[in-house]
Amino acid sequence: MSTFHPSNPHDHFFRRTFDVLENLRALLKSQLPAGLLAQLDLNSIQPAKDTFLGCEEHEKRLDLLYTARLLDGTEVLIYLLLEHKSWVDRRIALQLFGYVLRILEWRDRNGQAPCVVVPLVVYHGEQAWDEPLSLRDKVSVPGDLRVFVPDMKVVFVDLGRLESVFLPEAPEL
Repeated sequence: MSTFHPSNPHDHFFRRTFDVLENLRALLKSQLPAGLLAQLDLNSIQPAKDTFLGCEEHEKRLDLLYTARLLDGTEVLIYLLLEHKSWVDRRIALQLFGYVLRILEWRDRNGQAPCVVVPLVVYHGEQAWDEPLSLRDKVSVPGDLRVFVPDMKVVFVDLGRLESVFLPEAPEL
């Protein structure tokens, strides 16, 4: 379990909750796209030892990073990046893209092949989320230029708008 103690009580609750792998598995089972979930070995999920935030950034934000394997036994790693938000962040698309880029650059510097990164944003603010999660959705350009804007899928979980039974395997959440 993590020894990091953020000053914000919401961040502290988030980290303590999802440091428990059973809680993380329950969240992923209820929120990941069915196609990804069908390929993912949920029992292989482990916390990653590395963070990809700089020291100054880590003081302002939390990231939780996990590794997992696929069921078919391939050597492909999937990083599950959890980013916690309690307010609508207008920079989220750029922030997530930066995280993914840091992970891929780190792997390259360390002689590792690129991997899949699955960003997962957990939001619990009072305001309805209305911000695009991908750069392609955020950049306003004609259709022919959209293909040049980097894009990635982001899993978005709005805790305030989920039914109370969204985590049937972990009712305490």
